[in-house]
Amino acid sequence: MIRHISFITVITTLLSLSACNHQGTNEDSSSSLFPLKDYQEVQAVQICPNIMIKAPYDMLVIEKELLIADYQKDSLLHVVNIDNLKDTYRIAPYGAGPHDFNTIVHLQYLDEDKLIAIYDRLASAMSYYQIADNKVELDKNTFVKKDRVKTLFGNLIPFGDNYATDGVFDNKMFKITNTTSDTLETFGEYPGDTTGISNPTDFYIQKLYKSIISNPQKDRMASAAERSDWLVFYKIDSKGILKLKEYFSYDCIADVKHLTVNNATATYSEPNERTIASYQDLYATEQHLYALYYGFPELDKDNPDNTCYILQFDWEGNYQKAYHLQEVINRFAVDEQRNCIYATYTAKGEDPVLLKYEIK
Repeated sequence: MIRHISFITVITTLLSLSACNHQGTNEDSSSSLFPLKDYQEVQAVQICPNIMIKAPYDMLVIEKELLIADYQKDSLLHVVNIDNLKDTYRIAPYGAGPHDFNTIVHLQYLDEDKLIAIYDRLASAMSYYQIADNKVELDKNTFVKKDRVKTLFGNLIPFGDNYATDGVFDNKMFKITNTTSDTLETFGEYPGDTTGISNPTDFYIQKLYKSIISNPQKDRMASAAERSDWLVFYKIDSKGILKLKEYFSYDCIADVKHLTVNNATATYSEPNERTIASYQDLYATEQHLYALYYGFPELDKDNPDNTCYILQFDWEGNYQKAYHLQEVINRFAVDEQRNCIYATYTAKGEDPVLLKYEIK
């Protein structure tokens, strides 16, 4: 039986093993984020009880609308009118047409051009639509372009004039690619144990399954690992890519498994009693990066005493504060204009529901 370990106990133990300094600089490649300070307790209220959510992938607030990317066979996006929560509709049909999608895993607002970028992983496509009259519609009138960019492992995000994706590329963790899928540059090193990096697939699946996101201006990006306390910030300008700040205090410990069926081998990662669930989701606004942090053993994820945190940073990578949630949420979006957080939460054996948290 696995004993439940609280968030603070985990972090305190890890900090005692870490010689990192909280006040990291650009030259300090491994600065410890914790212990947390200045966190706010927030309470959940369920909203929109009539909408059906099955498999939430991402969330985004644009003006007065909340978008929820959710895998369903008919359409893949919920749209909720924030000012009138009874006003909801679905868009992004599932299919193979020019404005149909296979699976939507990332939503991003690009404020300079007032565009929404939608990443369809199965189609290897990033589609762009104009936001007209503060309303999200995906049709021929709002369509701008679709870039098909091949990725090996992870997600794709707009970064500078091109795209960034995550994986393992000649021992680097990220690469810049263009619309013809050419590798323009690789960058970033994993600060933990790199044993086994000679097998990029095994290494990535064990340690580096992670979130990656850029800011609405496309000149900053952040990435965070799901099973290690690794969070890193970069910026891009005329001089190239600069690492701004990096947090790391424990390495991922999980088991890599290989399953062969009909001469095809699938590689997957299996948690053990030492595997800690870490950063589960990232959300970007113009001023801030928000990170959903669990901090409990992954095999103990059904423990009813588990809670989670949403951490706030500026785009220089400086930790600012945290919000403590009693529910272990799946995905989230932050509405800074209205000072609230929207999140999906799944009780054991139930479908996900939509929650709202008031924040200061």
